[in-house]
Amino acid sequence: MSFLLAVRNERAHIEDCVRSMAAVDYPDLQIVVVDDASDDGTPEVLERLAGELPFTLVRLTENLGKKGALVRACALADGDVLLFTDSDCVVAPDAVRTCVDALVRHPELGAVSGHCRALNTDAGLLARVQDIWYEGQFRISKAAEASFGSVSCVSGPLAAFRREAIYNYLPAWAEDRFLGAPFRFATDRQLTGYVLGQAWRGRALKERHADSPFVRDHDYPELRWRVGYTRSARVWTRVPSRPAAFLRQQIRWKKSFIRNLFFTGAFMWRRGPAAAALYYGHALWVIAAPVLVVRHLVWAPLHLAGLLTLLYLGGVVLKGCVWGMAYRFDHPGDRAWRCRPLMSLLSCCVLAWLLPYALLTLRRNVWSRSAA
Repeated sequence: MSFLLAVRNERAHIEDCVRSMAAVDYPDLQIVVVDDASDDGTPEVLERLAGELPFTLVRLTENLGKKGALVRACALADGDVLLFTDSDCVVAPDAVRTCVDALVRHPELGAVSGHCRALNTDAGLLARVQDIWYEGQFRISKAAEASFGSVSCVSGPLAAFRREAIYNYLPAWAEDRFLGAPFRFATDRQLTGYVLGQAWRGRALKERHADSPFVRDHDYPELRWRVGYTRSARVWTRVPSRPAAFLRQQIRWKKSFIRNLFFTGAFMWRRGPAAAALYYGHALWVIAAPVLVVRHLVWAPLHLAGLLTLLYLGGVVLKGCVWGMAYRFDHPGDRAWRCRPLMSLLSCCVLAWLLPYALLTLRRNVWSRSAA
């Protein structure tokens, strides 16, 4: 098994991440860390750790972006399972074993996502709100998709892929283009899309990169893989604790959503009515959100229809309370569930506006994972 990490300018947190990778209890685990031309002192930290911990360090002199750096790591990986984490994460000691066990028990799975919570909940209210939000997004949303074998995003904090499910598509991933230009976002969603859609899109992708050693050296069959999720594979990530960093992250995610909608959205209907309903229903909700916000928070007050605004906000809070009750059911006695309605209000009043902005700034590329 191979555990892979790409890092750029993460000096403050990289040691915790790498030490957690080295502490994983899976035997004979190959660990590869790629420094993507960091210039903030991260290389010196990694050099020190490489002299102490059992991992292979690759230092790039040119910034390739997260996808390009991870593909460099994959070129060195010899495991049947390729696992990824993010440079601001800490993984549980049994997380790798749990993911691998899921793949062994279910040979139809091409990939599996772990379960992520916030690591820095002591950083303030914004971090605590995101922690409860993450719990629901993984525990409920990903679990629902997993029941149909069609998790649409194997998330970066802990992502496990069968080698044969992604290896031939790594060049397409690293060199992904959208609207005529290289696209450096959509890392997690796009790689998951190659697993979900290779039965219909795989051959064309491989032919496009036939000269790559990832395709030329071993041609794996295009299979109709299922994609799952395991709650017991635990990982914690540092979430943005300041509004500006949080908004930058959300804009990146909106751009990833837009790009992936044009890829995964083109074939998800083939994966069955339930999987399609979940995927397209979520996509429709995200697209409609800015329209609903303008209608209820701008148009209604201007036309003296304040009751409509109050009803809308009341519905948003009610939805957040339902999510909060689901959290409380799973975590009896934990009063953090009260943060969930705040996330619903934040989503409708702030985050919904980001989709049009993300569309207008789609060409801007940022390689940053800072939680500051």
